[in-house]
Amino acid sequence: MAGYPGLLFVALVLGMTSLCARAAQTSPLTLGIHPYLPATRLIERFTPLAEYLGQRLQRPVHLKIAQNYQEHLSNLTNGEIDLAFFGPTLYLTADRQYGPPRLLARLASEGDIALRGVIIARADSELEALAQLRGKRFAFGDPNSTLSTRVPIALLQRAGVELADLGDYNYLKNHHNVALAVLMGNYDAGGIKEEVFLHYRERGLKALATTPAITTHAFVAGYRLDDETVAVLREALLGLHLAPHGAQTLARIRKGTTQLIPVTGDDYDALRQILYQGSIQ
Repeated sequence: MAGYPGLLFVALVLGMTSLCARAAQTSPLTLGIHPYLPATRLIERFTPLAEYLGQRLQRPVHLKIAQNYQEHLSNLTNGEIDLAFFGPTLYLTADRQYGPPRLLARLASEGDIALRGVIIARADSELEALAQLRGKRFAFGDPNSTLSTRVPIALLQRAGVELADLGDYNYLKNHHNVALAVLMGNYDAGGIKEEVFLHYRERGLKALATTPAITTHAFVAGYRLDDETVAVLREALLGLHLAPHGAQTLARIRKGTTQLIPVTGDDYDALRQILYQGSIQ
């Protein structure tokens, strides 16, 4: 009889542990998105995906739009989000600072898995080459954006134009802000992704240069997310194109996207060379 209280205590602890484990498996997950577009557009693009993942995992998946790229990275590392949509530069930054996040899947668009950026000017501008930007006003996106900041800076440097050589420059948060600022004449040139350039080109933009091809965005798992959930998420993402309404969900994320495919850290080696070794093919 004397041993019963101890056995009862052990049973209670095991029961509470089991309840906590079940609660963790049904508690909401948070999908984080970096603000490469206005928040309203990102919510429209990613809500169908969150709903699909919620159905596959049998637990709610909520969206969290960061205020800036650095906050998005911090949200992943401190556990505020469970999985994230990462741009290529943000993935490499996380890799260098915290160790590689577990990659889940990357976008594939009609056979082309590469992103390209464009350095733009107004169509009526006399500018024709990057070397002419010395002393001019330049609009970047977020400081950690691949195609609106980091790769454009590398292209400018290759053309002999350092940031200190520009007449002025600012970071305008996202690609659309950059395009509109150049169109309005607030800046002489800017860096944006090709998708946004094509959207605004007919309003009066031209391309001064196009960036090299960069492996596109990927979904990554939070550093604190358990391995079992990571495996289920990866399977769900890779199978999205086979699901009912999967094609529409993929196209909503990015026009032309047809599938999510496997991804490894080696896929970003070309960008590593551009950002950290100064090599541009």
